[in-house]
Amino acid sequence: MLLKWSLQVNLTAFIGWCKSCKWKLNDLTIPGRGIPVSMTRTYNNRKSHVTGMFGYGWTSNVEKRLVDGGTGPITLIDEDNTRHIF
Repeated sequence: MLLKWSLQVNLTAFIGWCKSCKWKLNDLTIPGRGIPVSMTRTYNNRKSHVTGMFGYGWTSNVEKRLVDGGTGPITLIDEDNTRHIF
């Protein structure tokens, strides 16, 4: 089995300086015969008030979710915390 890890750099100083920044980083990829397994995280400083599993402003592809209020539309929240209403 092959594991592919990506080397990350400390972006804290640059994130504080940037006014409208978005990064997508691939942390882990496991190829296989079927669908490959991967862990990707996204930072969006316009959504820095949102807490993800990697901290404020960070979301990941494993945090996708559906929200159903029961009486209205269903909302899909994807890996970069964008909301799609159906």
